[in-house]
Amino acid sequence: MVLLLSGGANRYGLSIPHDEEFREQDIDAKAGICLKEAIKAPEPLRVYQLAAVNAASAIHHGPFNRVGETYETLLRWIEENGYHKAGPTRELFLHVSIPVTREDPSNVTEIQVPLEKTAV
Repeated sequence: MVLLLSGGANRYGLSIPHDEEFREQDIDAKAGICLKEAIKAPEPLRVYQLAAVNAASAIHHGPFNRVGETYETLLRWIEENGYHKAGPTRELFLHVSIPVTREDPSNVTEIQVPLEKTAV
C-alpha cells in the first residue's frame, strides 16, 4: 500500500491505475488515502504530493462493477471535445460502505482524467 499526499484533501481512499486502458479486473494500481498534511510513514509505505493537473472529472454513483460505464462516458466527452488523456487516471472514493463490495449501490467514486488539448 502507498500513502498519497494531496494537499488540502480530506481523508478519502484513492487509486491510480497503472494500466493505460480501463480494466474491470486484475487491476495494477497504486492505492492509498489522501492526507491533509505529510506524515512520517513506516516502510514500505510512502507519502508524496500528487502533481497538479488539468482534468476532466465525473462522479459515479453506484456499484464499482458498473464504473466502466462512467469511464466510457467521460473518455468519449474528452475525445469529442478535442482533448486527450495526459497522465494516469485518479479514482477518489468519496463514499464506500463497510464492508466494501463491488455491488454496493451506495458507493460514490470520482474519476479524474488528466488532459491536454489535442493539437490540430
